Amino acid sequence: MKLKLIAPSNIPISLENVTDTKLITLYPKYALLLLSALTPSDWEVKIVDETIEDDNIDEPVDLVGITVATSRAYRAYKIAEIYRAKNVKVILGGIHVSILPNEAIQYADAVVIGESEYTWPILLEDFKKGNLKKFYYAPKTHHLVDLPVPRRDLLKRKFYDKPDTVETSRGCPFDCEYCCSKFFGQNYRFRPIENVINEISTLEGNYVVFLDDNIIGNKQRAKELFEGMIPLCKKWTAQSTIDIVDDKALLNLAQKSGCTNLMIGFDTLNTRNLSIINKRFNDVKRYSSSIKILQDYGVRVVGHFIFGFDEDDDRVFDSTLEFVNKNKIHLPLFWLLTPYPGTRLYTRLKAEGRIFDSNWENYDSRHVTFKPNKMSPEKLHEGYQLAYREVTSLYSIARRTFNFQKHFVSRVKYNLFTRKMAQSGFFYYIE
Repeated sequence: MKLKLIAPSNIPISLENVTDTKLITLYPKYALLLLSALTPSDWEVKIVDETIEDDNIDEPVDLVGITVATSRAYRAYKIAEIYRAKNVKVILGGIHVSILPNEAIQYADAVVIGESEYTWPILLEDFKKGNLKKFYYAPKTHHLVDLPVPRRDLLKRKFYDKPDTVETSRGCPFDCEYCCSKFFGQNYRFRPIENVINEISTLEGNYVVFLDDNIIGNKQRAKELFEGMIPLCKKWTAQSTIDIVDDKALLNLAQKSGCTNLMIGFDTLNTRNLSIINKRFNDVKRYSSSIKILQDYGVRVVGHFIFGFDEDDDRVFDSTLEFVNKNKIHLPLFWLLTPYPGTRLYTRLKAEGRIFDSNWENYDSRHVTFKPNKMSPEKLHEGYQLAYREVTSLYSIARRTFNFQKHFVSRVKYNLFTRKMAQSGFFYYIE
């Protein structure tokens, strides 16, 4: 039987207008690679990533599965309608439909709610028997001990800038108000380090992207992971909290194991904002010194900043720009605060009557969907656009890159691509 797994795209520009399409989609859709590995061998599986290719809707297929993020929901529903009109059964899964299953079932034959390790094999067997149920609920979160190796043989590697992605944990020890990570369970779970190291050793490329919400959420475990990676001689990047600099042994191991970049959520320079969103572990007073420590270790900082918190007024844009330039952040990424469904932020702003936009296409962290506390929605959006144009100006790029000899080409490459996106009005970096 033939199974097609689809990742919808929300890229609002034509790929023909982009010089390097790999930079639009850095990474493949890991969830579909894992889902393919969970599929019995009597199924023929094909993965379609709309960011890099068009889907051939006329080719024969028995079952279609679509992964759904909030900003891609309407596109996912449209794809589902197309296939169902051809009498093909459609399954929807992912974070958005797990949070809003009653919305999703209007467009699908079945909805997978929660993690799929336990439910996917049952669903496929039900389909074969002609007994497909509307909802498949994960009975619990997965322990991650016996996960199969993702089906990377299905990847079109040449279309991705960083095709080798690895998951070593799920969840996060923290609980930031705007984050969805707690939806799939409060527990922070880990794959056995031996399994992770074995998987990394089989990767075709020499650069690994870890997909964990926080690679150092458990510092002792992170040390064991990094130590095990040293003999592999790979380079890697991951999301991390800034407190990695507080543990020099951990930082040394990260460096020795091949860490080149760390994606760090600074979010805001306002301490009161950090308190409101329950991110008190960030210390604004130590941001600059911590960035300097990472740079001294040869680690490039990809800094994430969010505009629209309750204590933000129209001065936030200039202060953030000055901070980014002064600290020579390798790649600054700006976002607009977005109350994604399923988050405590969504619940709070909904109760306060501040959410005015329910169009899921705008829930992509680059549109204003709620009433800010200290400025108008229009001012927030205008400030965000101007800040992105300024941080991708040649002057800003020069200030942040030209005095670094290490990784110079990479620094300029990604900054210039972000500049191209900003000039086109596409204020969003990568998936």
